Amino acid sequence: MREPLPINYTCNQKRNQTLGVTNTLKSEEDQWVEAIKENFLTGLDYTKVYKNLDMTQTYDTWVFNGNKDEKNLGSYKKFLSYPYTQLQFDIGDYVSFTYGGSIHNWLITSLDKKLYYDIVGNIERCNINLKWEDDNGIIYNYPAVTKENWNSDDPLFNSDITVNKGKISIVIQYNEFTKFIKINKRFLIGDPYQAVKVVSLVNYTDTNTLTLSVIVDNKASDDNETIGIANYNSFLYTVNILESDFSQQIGFTAQLHSEVKLNDNIITSTVLWSSSNEAIATIDQSGNIELLSIGSVVLNCEIDGNSLIYDAITVDVIAIPIVEKEIIISPLVTTLLQEREQIYDVYLFENGIQQLDTFTFTDSDVPNIYYQFDIIDGNSFKITNLQMYLSNPLRINCISGLENKDFYIDLKGLW
Repeated sequence: MREPLPINYTCNQKRNQTLGVTNTLKSEEDQWVEAIKENFLTGLDYTKVYKNLDMTQTYDTWVFNGNKDEKNLGSYKKFLSYPYTQLQFDIGDYVSFTYGGSIHNWLITSLDKKLYYDIVGNIERCNINLKWEDDNGIIYNYPAVTKENWNSDDPLFNSDITVNKGKISIVIQYNEFTKFIKINKRFLIGDPYQAVKVVSLVNYTDTNTLTLSVIVDNKASDDNETIGIANYNSFLYTVNILESDFSQQIGFTAQLHSEVKLNDNIITSTVLWSSSNEAIATIDQSGNIELLSIGSVVLNCEIDGNSLIYDAITVDVIAIPIVEKEIIISPLVTTLLQEREQIYDVYLFENGIQQLDTFTFTDSDVPNIYYQFDIIDGNSFKITNLQMYLSNPLRINCISGLENKDFYIDLKGLW
């Protein structure tokens, strides 16, 4: 039977005796670390958690007061981190773990980290997601803790957020993105959505958290309740790929281009390119493509940080290239009034791309006393209607190599 603990026993000494650590040759700290490691993974409240919404790495943790029974979830818990060799958590970090078949997020609001193995903290349940769009069209979505100031300082326990009066405190992680939230910024929170507006904010730098004080606000016409973002339509972004759908052979390379507009004004914004099937075609972040195998692929361009704003084209990759040639005459003016003249431009296009080919032009079917025909250069000519001729239209034949096209012009009267 263990001897009673003396009054002046340290907290760690009490822990050592509780865990049965008796090797006095080791330091008190080493004994405690070994004991907690030995017993850690067998604890009833042991679970694996994620940090700061990164689902690629887990951390061994005890979550006290239970972490699997959703009915007893509560809004406050304590957690104890496994004794890693370096500190793994800080105040303001998100801690996420699974219960009820879903991942839920908590925010670290206090922490005792005097020793690297003794990382005990309080976490509060995030009961809303704060979602907004910045001036560059990027959408951010961060979990947050809400409290109704007018009622009490307690979180809303296991309930949806429906507030009709008073102020609400919203606590969120302070980071490189949330730091740009300003007074008068509006959000949609709760279910159904309630509009709120920021009236004050405090950055607690020592805790790495940001506390927003918000009041209930009327909904606005540009609040988008489908995606849960207030004032969404005040920034109308569009992405346009400047090239159209096309077909090309295996091995073809080119660079695609895009433009981003904000409220119909072209702006500079980072875009992300992607291929629906990289076995057929690849594309890098400069828009450079390479066609690798036969098939159809969709090339997508979106605003970095907002996949809702995008454009896409379809590329058909073939073994033998298809060359489509077309002679285009502009303007497409086929009726010319008496005493009027018109200059026409003629170009050969190959797969939608203008070529440098020139043309020879011949005129026929109308006596030349009724019109004047002037060749300007290999791609342009001018027709002047001298007098009306109704029997048939004037025919201009445009020839470039094996390609040719007839263009018809009706010579009308004065009106």
